[in-house]
Amino acid sequence: MNSSFYKYMFMNTMLLVASNTLQFVLALYVLKETGSATMFSAMLSVIIVPRMVVTPFAGIWGDKYNKKKLLSIYLLAYISIYAVFALFLNIIFVNKLVVVFVFVIAVEIIETLYTSANSSMVPILVNKEDIGVATSYLMIGESISSIFSPVFGAVIMEWLDITKGVILLSLVVLGSLFMFCTVKIEKNINMEGKETSNVLMFKETLYLIMENDFLKKIVILAPLINFFFAPLLGITYIYFLNEVLYISSFEYGLFESVAGIALIAGGVVSAIVLRKNKFDSVLRKSLLLIWGTILIQCLTILLNSNEKGIYWLMVVTGFFVNIFMSVMNAATSTLFKQKIPIGNMSRITAVINLLATVLLPIGQIMYGVLADKFNILISFMVSLSGISGIYFLCRSLKEEGNEKDGIKNES
Repeated sequence: MNSSFYKYMFMNTMLLVASNTLQFVLALYVLKETGSATMFSAMLSVIIVPRMVVTPFAGIWGDKYNKKKLLSIYLLAYISIYAVFALFLNIIFVNKLVVVFVFVIAVEIIETLYTSANSSMVPILVNKEDIGVATSYLMIGESISSIFSPVFGAVIMEWLDITKGVILLSLVVLGSLFMFCTVKIEKNINMEGKETSNVLMFKETLYLIMENDFLKKIVILAPLINFFFAPLLGITYIYFLNEVLYISSFEYGLFESVAGIALIAGGVVSAIVLRKNKFDSVLRKSLLLIWGTILIQCLTILLNSNEKGIYWLMVVTGFFVNIFMSVMNAATSTLFKQKIPIGNMSRITAVINLLATVLLPIGQIMYGVLADKFNILISFMVSLSGISGIYFLCRSLKEEGNEKDGIKNES
């Protein structure tokens, strides 16, 4: 790996810290101003609309134009939106909640555009054999940002006001832009200069996916993982610990802290494992380990009546579930980045993100209903069934060359 990748990794972590901190600050601000969980959930839900509308174009532009110029423009757009938001927050006669909602939509549009264009940066910056390790390093940065962002957000809300906080975060984004400008991109495959309409390019992408078995499976795989895993961690675990076991705030904080440490450890484990093993094999084995760990949780909940014992087992097994999930995500991402040509990667990533955007809220609602209406074990069993299906899908994925898979660069 080269210095440009490490610069990119650092700027990517800076940007994630700014983005995650902003989400935390906005959530607290809306709750503080309204005291309404409905307004808070509305703010979270409204981002789905711009994401669904913008995603197809995000992938097309990410493949069509010069990567470095495009990402630099998106970073400048971030900074500009932050500055305008800070300005409008200080205009007395403007409804602050309306400003927040408009700001959330604008940021989500830029974030969707940036994410799709950014998806091919790792294979652009590093050699093919280093993609697994590079992906793991990026995941460590993501984990660090997820741990420290709430801390920074709490500091902003406690010692600063939201206007000063947004200005401070815009400076962090500006720093990431300066860092990105120093990144040297030696290979930059794009379609600049090719006269092809956006609609036609999107249709070509869908045709490419439908005609290739590997692409169909990988495009289905990522949204399914989000559908079954994100609600398990974000809804089932939280509901079970707080509403069934009735743990204290300290105990829940300990559980979350252990999970955060596990995500960082998972990134380190991924870097080691992916360096020495085939990615499809790592993916399947990590799924089996997750399945086995969740089964242990189910059996313990079913057979053990000691709530403290169940809690500590959830802490320990949750630690390993998060490690195994990190390895699984790294293997999935690496497999995708190795097998999809750079010239098609942003568009195919956009299709995956679009499917995930549609499926994730459905999964969250489903798991919420299951937790409210049925025994909590039902939610765990649904996840076990979903993981089983994902495992059998992964068994059909083979680490073959792009030519053998029939994946050709459309650019």
